[in-house]
Amino acid sequence: MDASRIIQLLEDQQAHCRRLLRLCEIQHTLVVQDRHDELLKVLSMRQTEVDAVLDIENQLRPLKQDWSTAMAGIDDNSRSRIEALVSRNRELLAGITRADESDALVMQQRKLTVAQQIQHTRVGGVAQRRYAADAYTNTKVDVSR
Repeated sequence: MDASRIIQLLEDQQAHCRRLLRLCEIQHTLVVQDRHDELLKVLSMRQTEVDAVLDIENQLRPLKQDWSTAMAGIDDNSRSRIEALVSRNRELLAGITRADESDALVMQQRKLTVAQQIQHTRVGGVAQRRYAADAYTNTKVDVSR
């Protein structure tokens, strides 16, 4: 694969990663605001971008398996450009991963909170039923008055 094709693939990959990062920002807002329907749409859009990144990654895989040899035949300017693109793409992917981990923590915390609320409601319901049962079984009504 020639240098111009590698650069084009890496630039395309970077464009998809940038879109993914923007979608992560939107996703975070939707997760925090508990807007599930819109979140599902964003996740679908993200999947399209992830599929595109993976497609490019599959095209680059043979080069990455023997990166030294692949880079040996490329001029210095192109090699520098390729290395800069690879580095930037790694940074973008790391940012996407961090954003996803943050959202996972938010959702996990929300799940724990809901579970605690359910437990509290369940315990409250049991106590209320017991109290009501005791109120009806332990009361004596004086009908003589």
